[in-house]
Parts: sequence; C-alpha cells; structure tokens
Amino acid sequence: MLSGHNNEKILVSVIIPCYNAEDFVYEAVSSIINQTYQTLQIIVIDDCSTDKTGEILKSLQLKDDRILYIKNETNLKLVECLNIGIRLSKGKYIARMDADDISSTDRIAKQVSFLELNSEIGLLGSYIEVISSSKDSRNIMKLPVCDSEIRAYLFVGSPFFHPTVMIRKSVLIENNCFYNSIFYRSEDYKMWIDILDKTKGANLPEVLLKYRILESSETRLAEKNLIERRKIASKIHKDFLNKFNINLNETEQLIYTCSMNRAQLPYVTNIIGKNPSILINIFEKIINSLTSETKLDVDKLKSYFGERVIVFIIYSKAYLTCNGILKLFSKYTFLGFRNILKDKFNVNY
Repeated sequence: MLSGHNNEKILVSVIIPCYNAEDFVYEAVSSIINQTYQTLQIIVIDDCSTDKTGEILKSLQLKDDRILYIKNETNLKLVECLNIGIRLSKGKYIARMDADDISSTDRIAKQVSFLELNSEIGLLGSYIEVISSSKDSRNIMKLPVCDSEIRAYLFVGSPFFHPTVMIRKSVLIENNCFYNSIFYRSEDYKMWIDILDKTKGANLPEVLLKYRILESSETRLAEKNLIERRKIASKIHKDFLNKFNINLNETEQLIYTCSMNRAQLPYVTNIIGKNPSILINIFEKIINSLTSETKLDVDKLKSYFGERVIVFIIYSKAYLTCNGILKLFSKYTFLGFRNILKDKFNVNY
C-alpha cells in the first residue's frame, strides 16, 4: 500500500448533491470532512431544498474552507447536479457521495491508494452496508471485484454502488463522459457502460459506505415507476448489446430487460408463463454471440444469468411443472446456485 505521505498532495473532489436532506446531511458531509485523507475539495450542491438543508450546509462551510457550497436557483434534479459537480471539480479523482449516506473514515485514503497503485483502473467502488431509516435493519451488499467480472455483470445491472465510486477525472474529461438525463434514475448504469469502454473497473472487497434507503430516495422512487424504468432499462440494454452485435427481437428484448428486475417479473410471466426454457434460450443467444476477444468472464456471466433463471422459476412457480423442475438442474441454474453460495455464504469451490 502507498503511504499517506506519498498521497497527501493528491486532490480528491467529492461531489455531494443535496435535496431536502436535513435529517441526514450533517452526518453525511461530516463523514467526508472527518476522513483520514484530508486533501479534499468538498462540493455540496443544494438543489433548491425547501427544508433546512441549505442552512446546515452553509454552517458547515463556515467551519471548513474545503467546502464549496452551490445553491441551485431551481430544482435541477440529480443528473444535472452531478454534471455541475464534475465541471467544478479540481481533483485528480472525483468521489461520489449522497446526502444521506455515511462514508467510513478511511474510505478516501483506501480508494486513492488503490488507484495510485493500479493506473489501469479508472472506476472504483466498494461494498456497502445497507441501513434502514431506523438503523435496525442492516445487511452487507457486494458486487463483482475484478474488471472481467464487472464487465460480465453489466449484462444484468449496474456493477457499482453509485455513492461509493471514485473516478479518474482524466477519463471523464478526455472522453467527454457526463451523466445523461435521458437515463434518469439509471444514469449511473449508463455512465459505467460508457466509462468502461475507455478504462477498467474494480470494487474494493470491503464496506466503505453505509447506504441508507428511504422512501424518498432515488432508489425507492425509481422502483415505483416501473413502466418508465422498464423503458429506460430496455434502451440501455439494447444499446449495450449492440456493442457486441447482439440483436434481440422486440419480445426477446422485453423479456430480457424485465428478467433483470424482480419488480418487473410479472411482465415476464405474462409473456412466457411458467416456461423458463424461453428465458434460457435468450440467455444462450447472448452467450453464443460473444467472441473470444471479449474482455468479460463468460462463465461468470452464465452464473449471473443462472441466478435470474432461479429467481424466475421460484417467482413463477415453474418448479411445479416438469419443465421447471428439469431447468432447476440445468447448467445455468447450477452455476447460479454456486454463485449464490459463494457470494452469500462464502462457500468456495
């Protein structure tokens, strides 16, 4: 590991969009202020809050001159706030943070150290600990660690927890990468696809952030608008598959997209009933279209697809049919079960 002395002159810009976050914003921003790594530009963007968020941010700014306080005259929403933060950032690295989360005190130090040691990595995240609003319910959530597995995970969802990421600013500026409002509430997923066209990614295999999910959070709001979310996800998936010259027909595209989100599974069963073979055939079409030149872990992709098949069989009760029982013992579900055991229970093979 690089020492703090070697890294201490490297400026990191931390972007924290804030909207009506008076209950948690002090704790969130303080978790950045109190980092063991102190060479920071802390960009807090008040997106026209109607509560005391602005007052809290201004009081923190008076105590710490590393804080740059920005007040939007109108509510611009998350995507534009993030792009404002990128344009204002002066650091070699840009770190994300939400106004209701808590970063571990050594988060920035560990991410800077890793990126300084691994120049080929341009996008870095970590595991998270999810906490409820009451702090009574907690669980650790993980995502793939290495670049090849991250690239495989792109086929099923976002391989980074957004508020954990640290990005090399040069990757963004040199490739004109910004968040796109067309993909609102999935803007991070699309951003990672674009960035990983230009650089490699990684996740540190440890919890560096406590992630709070509230009814008013972007995560919860996105879950409620299923139709709009499905349209956006379908466009992301279609554009992504096109990069590999994979062409699904309209029905296959809808089944594929909906199978990646449990809340969308009713749409899958409306189309294919309790027949997992149709879903597996779509996954096989994708797998068979990949060439040996792809940088992703194909076996890992099969396991991710296998997990989706398992979820579908359980949700649709396909296990009550002969075909469903047979597919529970297919190569995809075997890999899916193995992946679940490894990731959830630390069972290795």
